[in-house]
Amino acid sequence: MYEDPPDPNVDPKEFLDQLKSILKSAEEEMIQLKAETIRTLVRYRSNLPDMSGVPMSKADLCSLDLTYVDFTEADLSHALLVGSNLTQADLVRTNFFKANLGGANLYNADMTEANFLEANLAKTDLSEGVLNGANLHKADIGHGSDLSYADLTNANLEGANLRAAKVPGAIFDGTNLKGADFSLAENLSEQQLRAGVIDRNTRLPSYLKITWKNDSEYEIEFDAEEAKSTANPDDFAPPDPFAS
Repeated sequence: MYEDPPDPNVDPKEFLDQLKSILKSAEEEMIQLKAETIRTLVRYRSNLPDMSGVPMSKADLCSLDLTYVDFTEADLSHALLVGSNLTQADLVRTNFFKANLGGANLYNADMTEANFLEANLAKTDLSEGVLNGANLHKADIGHGSDLSYADLTNANLEGANLRAAKVPGAIFDGTNLKGADFSLAENLSEQQLRAGVIDRNTRLPSYLKITWKNDSEYEIEFDAEEAKSTANPDDFAPPDPFAS
């Protein structure tokens, strides 16, 4: 990630003290300075302080190792986290409104009640993540994003793009799936759909044939042969994660 090795004459503690002194500042210049300081601390493999509730809107945190970081209730709206590693991070009630997390690793992260409204989560690893009550309204979670065994109980995925997402074992209990696009999704089952709430605008993969009896009752037929022939998500070019 970095071409040059860290300077041995630099004391990371100075950067840590600097970060702590400006953590709660919401001024744009201070947010930029916080992002630069975080990048430096990550470079020196220093532990980050408690980042809960920190204003980081529009911050550039791309390609950083933020494993185990605590961003509880932090404001990361419009932030850039493309390719960042947020494995097992604490992201409870974190605001990711319109944030760009394309290609990020969110494996086993706690995203309970996090706000991903209109966020870019294309090509992300959300496997085994906790997304209870999370708001993913109109979020882009497609293009091969991995939701394997993620818990989305009572989450809002209305209008979300899950095209070509991987969803084996994902929990959709009480989840709002109205208008969600599951085209080309892998391993989606009738049981998962019935656990959540779908409507006529919910788009299903071709191996699940749905017949509506009325606005609330439907039948689904699973086509095993069609499931085998479902196109590989890699055949579809993902969007540019740096696009606005």
